[in-house]
Amino acid sequence: IIGGATVGGLTITVGAGVTFVFQVSDNHVNRVNLYDTTAAAATDLILALNDTTILAREGAPTGKGTTWLDFDECGINNNGSWVFAGRDSIAGGSDDVVVYNGDIKLRNLSTIDGVAIGGTYTASGISINNQDEVVFCYRTTADQVLFFGDGPTLETSARRILKTGDTLDAGAGGTWLVNEIKTSTVATQGIDLDDSGFVFVEVDIQPTGGGAEVEAIIKIATGGGCPGDWNGNGVTNSTDVSDLINDWFADQVNGSSLADWNGDGVVNSTDVSDFINAWFGTTGPGCDV
Repeated sequence: IIGGATVGGLTITVGAGVTFVFQVSDNHVNRVNLYDTTAAAATDLILALNDTTILAREGAPTGKGTTWLDFDECGINNNGSWVFAGRDSIAGGSDDVVVYNGDIKLRNLSTIDGVAIGGTYTASGISINNQDEVVFCYRTTADQVLFFGDGPTLETSARRILKTGDTLDAGAGGTWLVNEIKTSTVATQGIDLDDSGFVFVEVDIQPTGGGAEVEAIIKIATGGGCPGDWNGNGVTNSTDVSDLINDWFADQVNGSSLADWNGDGVVNSTDVSDFINAWFGTTGPGCDV
């Protein structure tokens, strides 16, 4: 797609109309993009599906008695379910929303899993996996909170999984203080949720015993997804076991940590046994053995 092309009857602005905000499903079938069009101000931003369908448009009704104001990070999965973080026109400051398939599920000025999300918090960073599970972040400059839940019931299922000030135990790698959760960057978002229920997120962390702050990508278990789906194809079968073993042996040769399944910072036989236990216990949609 290029500037000047038409999507849903609207023309994408030449020069800056194709933005960095987009996501492609794992099977490469579905794609969602944020475009700036030549339509009148306050109606020119659109979220588009596969360059054919407008999913949401600035100034259009949300279905909740408000209109869309802005769209930030977005996501889409193999099933065509889509999410975005954005804003609507509601009065009172609770305009930063988390949206699943066009339905506003959560907004700021609310309490999510016991965490008060004030009016200065913005929805920033969001990802959806092929199990229709969603991870998202509400943030201020000084504080960020990461949540995880089931997309269709996100308003009741969302739970806190990471917050600035938390301590991370990396096993042999020591303990670390989370200084910042960096879910939003200039060109992309620093967060991803895989089908095994693991979140990969960019953070600034510092040793709890003192020392220099470092930037890292960490892996967080959410308890969701398909724990035995090692290769993330939505099916739990013997291929996941062989792929895990291959990665485990590669780690022994290369000194990498691809197969650190339990996240303790060490790749050893415990990762294999823990994974096998999870593989046998795997159940749920898309986790057919």
